[in-house]
Amino acid sequence: MSSAKFSRHGVHSGRLWWLPTGAFAALPLHACAPTDQFIHSYTATLSSLVEAYSKKPSESSVKLGVIGVTHTGSGREQWLPGVKEEVDNIRAAVPRANCLQDQQATVDAAKLQLENCSWVHLACHGTQDAVEPTKSRLLLYGESLELDTILRMPLPNAEVVLLAACQTAMGDSHLVNESMHLGGGLIAAGFRAAIGTLWSMNDKDGPLIAKLFYSHLFRDGRQPQASDAAQALHLAIRELKKNVSYGRWVPFIHMGI
Repeated sequence: MSSAKFSRHGVHSGRLWWLPTGAFAALPLHACAPTDQFIHSYTATLSSLVEAYSKKPSESSVKLGVIGVTHTGSGREQWLPGVKEEVDNIRAAVPRANCLQDQQATVDAAKLQLENCSWVHLACHGTQDAVEPTKSRLLLYGESLELDTILRMPLPNAEVVLLAACQTAMGDSHLVNESMHLGGGLIAAGFRAAIGTLWSMNDKDGPLIAKLFYSHLFRDGRQPQASDAAQALHLAIRELKKNVSYGRWVPFIHMGI
């Protein structure tokens, strides 16, 4: 039986990458002091990080796709009242964003967003399947989009995905080094960076994170690079933690470049 351990890979321009193994894979290592001296990121393996850096960035201008699901059906199951404000905040920061909301957010429409957009924001419920990780899924309008389906899709433009959904970076507590969560799965599918949550997020925090994150990235008409996402999340969380409890800001993590 191997002992629990973790390793930290690289400090570059204020960035600190965590590569946790064993029991440490389930811990929010980015919350350890000092939390503000470095921009914290995670990577599942060193090879995936190298691959993300070696992937040629998209030559076209950034195309942001937004998928917001306030409820999953006519009966308003899985109600998320903060999603509307979250999408509105993104529209204000990035007026040209291509947004799908509620009835528009079908599996087919979401798949087109993933294929055509370089940046994707998903505001919905997410569910981790601990038995079959590739069956982990995003709850869209009336149906679900499984990770297995995404892994088999062509994603030629993929750069960054923000999963403003619950449990999108939560692995399996029994097979901590083998499980694949939604965030890591989307990197495996072709995204160079992903933002996810270690456990359930508060619905009230999504709108603020979205506002701060995209306002920073697209300020003054800029075209962000994938490597800018970590700093943008760092700045957004720094503001969020001023007014919320420890348990509300800790779940958000950045993965990849």
